[in-house]
This record gives sequence, C-alpha cells and structure tokens, in this order.
Amino acid sequence: MGFAVRVRAPSNIALIKYMGKSDPELNIPSNPSLSLTLNSLCTWTELEQIQDGGEFRLEWNGAARMEDVELLPFDLREKDRPKIERHFKRVFQFFGHSFSGHWRVRSGNTFPAGAGIASSASGFSALTLAIAAALGRDRSAQAELPQLSRQGSGSSCRSFQGPWVLWQGENATKLSTNFDSLSDIVFLIEKSEKTVGSTEAHLRVKSSPLWEKRNERVSFRIQELQGCLLMGNWSGFSQLVWEEAMDMHELFHTSSPSFSYWTPLTREILGWLESEGVRSGKVRAAVTLDAGPNVHLLIPQCDQRYWLDKIKARYPELELLVDQEGPGAQVVWHAEGLK
Repeated sequence: MGFAVRVRAPSNIALIKYMGKSDPELNIPSNPSLSLTLNSLCTWTELEQIQDGGEFRLEWNGAARMEDVELLPFDLREKDRPKIERHFKRVFQFFGHSFSGHWRVRSGNTFPAGAGIASSASGFSALTLAIAAALGRDRSAQAELPQLSRQGSGSSCRSFQGPWVLWQGENATKLSTNFDSLSDIVFLIEKSEKTVGSTEAHLRVKSSPLWEKRNERVSFRIQELQGCLLMGNWSGFSQLVWEEAMDMHELFHTSSPSFSYWTPLTREILGWLESEGVRSGKVRAAVTLDAGPNVHLLIPQCDQRYWLDKIKARYPELELLVDQEGPGAQVVWHAEGLK
C-alpha cells in the first residue's frame, strides 16, 4: 500500500541578503540574512509512494494545476536529477528510512522558475516538507526541517515559517516584530532563467574588492533593520533595504569576472521609484531585488491599491506579480492507502 501528500511552500524575499558561503557543502552562509516570507508566490508539490522497498526510483512530472490553482509546471532537468535524489537520500537517512522505493512527484510554481524570485527556496522547502510528511515526521521534526532543506537550497530554510525570519549559521528563526503587514509587488521584467546561477554568484562575489568589509556592513544593517521592525520605523526601513539591495548588486558588478542581472528597464524602474521618495524613506515603501532583474516593492497592505494604480499608469504593459506576507510552508493534505 502506498500513500500521498500534497504541500505548498512559499518563496521568500531577503531584505538583508544571503551572499557567499562559509561552508558550500552544508550551505552555511558567510553572513546572516533577514527575510520576509511570501504567500501565494509558492511551489505546490505532491509526493506519492508507488512501491515500498526495492531500488530507489523517482518519477517527476510537472503539474499545471492543484487545488484549482493554475501552475507553471516544474519539470525536472536531467542535470538536476542527482541533486534531487541526493536530497531524498539526505532526508530519508535523517529519519532512519532506507533509500529505496518507487516515488512519484508532481510539482508546479505560481511564478516563473529561474527568474530571480527564489524558486529554489520554495521548491526545496516544499520537497523537504513533502518527504517528511510522507514519512510521518513533518510535525515531530519541525525544528529539523529548515536545516535539512538548507542543505539542498540555502534560502529554503527561511520558507518554513514567517512572516519575518532571521537566518544565522545553521539556524533560521522567526522574528517578533511590530511592523505593518506587507504586500510585495514584483515588477516582472524578465521571466527567463538568469544567465549566472546563484551557486556561481556566491563564488564570484568573493572576488569583489567590496567583499572584504561585507560582514561589517551586514552586521550593522541587520541590527538596525531589526530595530526598525520593532519600532515600526518606515523611514529607516526603506533606506536600509535600498542600501542592502544595491550593496549586493554592486558585488556582482565589481566581481571578477563581473556580471549584472539588470536590464535597462530595471534601471529605469529603480530611478522612477527613487524619484517617488522610496530610497530616501519619504514614503511607506521599500525596494529590493534578488539575484535577478525583477524589482520588488514592499508596501503596507492597506496601500496596495494606491501603488498598483500608480504603477499601471506608469507601466501599463508591464506584468506584475502581487503577493502578501505569509506564515510559511504547510501540508495541504495527507492520504494513506493509495495504490
């Protein structure tokens, strides 16, 4: 007899960035990061056991719909299969389960994968939770799941809880704050897979002359940002978030070899938002970017309609993704006795 589970896990957007690794094998970051967990920008994953025992076998299929949610099917590339199978083995062994059986995965995203919206974070947190749930360990091992997931994709450890998460070393913990509930408006400038992947970016930034003082800058910003979240200080929050996003991209621009994710439209949108007072903290809004060209505008949920109207008037042809902060990954259903 087999069983099946279905889970959903959100992406997250770092305000203080994870950049560089002190231990590449375990994905231990060179500096702490602070992130906002999203909600509907997520990965849906269904895991079914077809056969118990025998040689490990993995079927992977993209899913176009789950729970009446339209998805972009996530199809596993053959070059990524070894990494996924290693993760199955990692989680199985952690829970004392043999690396065996015939397993079927169906998965899809609500946003384009590989475009700099942390699809590896949502994907690996969903897969880790699904495997644990299939083994009946998702509730008894909640503290261990982010650490297990981190070894597959570093930033995935921040997607298990929310809305605010601090990741230091091996541990990701939920933060208490007194800040406004936020919406995230994503300017979807590019949907294609980024030319320099995250793993390569983590390596290259260490060649930048700006890398040497990176930890000092992060230590200051992360302390100041936590203060802003506790005090509800929008002005300080906006300025720190802008500075940190530009800091990360300057590492890219000054590495050897240098690279950039920005397009002309990225630069134009950043200039427009700066002219609207976002960089200076004159308005309740903050701008950040992940390792990609797409711009994230964080705003109070009560101001969402105002900003959407303003953006659409300025960029009527540009596609927007709109989301709000969320609580983290969750099991949607768990069914036993399926054949």
